[in-house]
Amino acid sequence: MRRINLAKGAKSTTTTIPNQFIDDYMANTNGEFVKVYLYLLRHICDCDVQFSVATIADSLNHTERDIMRALKYWETKGLLSLEYTEGGELSGICLPECNESCILYEDASQLAKEADAVICEQAHTKPKVKIASEEQDHIYSKDEINSFKQDDSIRELLYIAETYLGRTLSAADCQTIFMLYDRLKFGTDLIEYLIEYCVCNGSKGIRYIEKTGLGWHAEGIRTVEDAKRVQALSSANHRAVKKAFGLTSRKLVKSEVDFISKWSSAYGFTTEIIEEACNRTILTTHQPSFVYADKILSVWHDQHVKDLSDIEKLDALHKNKQKPQADKTICAKPGGFNNFPARDYDYSKLVGDLVETTVIQ
Repeated sequence: MRRINLAKGAKSTTTTIPNQFIDDYMANTNGEFVKVYLYLLRHICDCDVQFSVATIADSLNHTERDIMRALKYWETKGLLSLEYTEGGELSGICLPECNESCILYEDASQLAKEADAVICEQAHTKPKVKIASEEQDHIYSKDEINSFKQDDSIRELLYIAETYLGRTLSAADCQTIFMLYDRLKFGTDLIEYLIEYCVCNGSKGIRYIEKTGLGWHAEGIRTVEDAKRVQALSSANHRAVKKAFGLTSRKLVKSEVDFISKWSSAYGFTTEIIEEACNRTILTTHQPSFVYADKILSVWHDQHVKDLSDIEKLDALHKNKQKPQADKTICAKPGGFNNFPARDYDYSKLVGDLVETTVIQ
């Protein structure tokens, strides 16, 4: 069954119903036909909404034959017009009263070849992205998009992206893919792997894909092999942290994953160092605490720790700083009650020493 794409220049949260429909047709028309027309009006107000005749039928609890009967009925009333292929199959729907159109595409590859209008109409929806520490906001023009799509590999990439995401690509989707290809210099194979990776992680959102792609770029990932190597290390870090914290029975939440990513990517720590920090966290707090482990690793990062031997050196240095206190004989004054020498504690310093002792022990 062919797929329908409803395209409009801006997203709306309301649906406009033509007065002609209310005044002349609504009262005396079969209610099921009315529902089909209202359904079209509702979705023509969305940007790049995709559906098929089968989808409409499922949404309205109709058969596909009922949907086609309704479409042909409204065509006879002049509220919409239908277009057909040379083979006699439905290829397009136009609602003149709304000045909108819905285009029926034969398949995803055909959509990738003919979606210029859909891609360009929504260009203004592309947000700023940060690349190489500079704010960029390049919107690809129709000519640039046409140039990209002359490349067979790009057309194939768009088709593959639609397959993974399970939807027709919107303008924002395409702009992001073009940005990854043109400005981050990702190959089509790496972009395909990026989309697959994000979908397997449970997210089909283009913003998540964009953020992940920018993260990969910042980490120096330029090939699929680079990405697989980094993901393998990430998986090893996740397993090590979960084992150290006793969290093997559940998945890590996003904030926890972000901590691990910070430790491995931003700080550049090995799995062994991260695991050591988690072990020390458990010994001190007796419970898993990503915040506490982060404090330990932040101190080690500031101390330029690169491997476990550096931690051992810091441990030894700390022990050498701890000088044994001489025993003091405390004498009671006559008539007094074990008068101890007065102590003047610096509470802030004690807290600092306690943290240092925890970090390096």
